[in-house]
Amino acid sequence: RPQWFCAEVARFDREQGLHEVRFDDGETDWFAIGDCEHFVLENTRTLDARRPFLGRRIWVFWVRELQLYSGTIVRVEVCRPEEREAVAELIRKPKAADFDAPTALGVAEAASSSLDDGRPNVHDDIWVKIAYDDGDASFKNMRDLQFAWADER
Repeated sequence: RPQWFCAEVARFDREQGLHEVRFDDGETDWFAIGDCEHFVLENTRTLDARRPFLGRRIWVFWVRELQLYSGTIVRVEVCRPEEREAVAELIRKPKAADFDAPTALGVAEAASSSLDDGRPNVHDDIWVKIAYDDGDASFKNMRDLQFAWADER
């Protein structure tokens, strides 16, 4: 498996066609990004929560391992602040049924109403279950997820 590194594009030199890339460890380098295999991770703080997530293929970046893992979003939960403890309990002690068939619990309607109620960060309220291609599965809060849409590479 290739090892991946988090970085951001600092600037672009139009004349040379190169991007200056600043890595998380402070190192910088110049690349022709179009010639490199790369993923652009979603900014989950600005992601449109009304967009359909269920069934989407994603690449999830695991920071500790510096690896990307492919999977599918098979469940989406939207909770209100007062429901967070119940959802946290579900995450801590999942039941076998929580890892069965794909489900969506009114995510579009709930996300729309959450976005419209004036709260600044609805993404704290969205949890997704990812079924990884290697057979593993996990629940993640959208604010903690570093990923790229597999179909938008």
